[in-house]
Amino acid sequence: DAGLTSEEVSYIETHGTGTSLGDPLEMEALCHAYDAYKRDKKLIVGSVKTNIGHLEAAAGIASLIKVILMMKNAEIPAHIGFKTPNPRIPWAEISLKVPKNAQKWTKNAKKRVAGVSSFGFSGTNAHILIQNAST
Repeated sequence: DAGLTSEEVSYIETHGTGTSLGDPLEMEALCHAYDAYKRDKKLIVGSVKTNIGHLEAAAGIASLIKVILMMKNAEIPAHIGFKTPNPRIPWAEISLKVPKNAQKWTKNAKKRVAGVSSFGFSGTNAHILIQNAST
């Protein structure tokens, strides 16, 4: 609906439950939504919860603020504490990547596009796309 191809989205801020069941389900949904089974370029995924914990109702806004700061600074931060990938996620078969180190998010690119996912306790799910402002 955003008028973008899945390849134009380079980062997803996940809800990131940190559970053995929730994360594989979220990754599978992202793979389907962003063609991550056949994508050429890796789609980077992260979650602010590794930095500040779960904020209950404020988790979605914390994710949004993180992505806006990432765009402003043109940098994707390392996913703190990521050591052992969840074995229920078929990492070798999909084009999703968790950043182990900070990396530049090309500031001179025409556009940087990120998705932000947030899931509510009652079953409400939201996913938005954010694009950097033209300069």
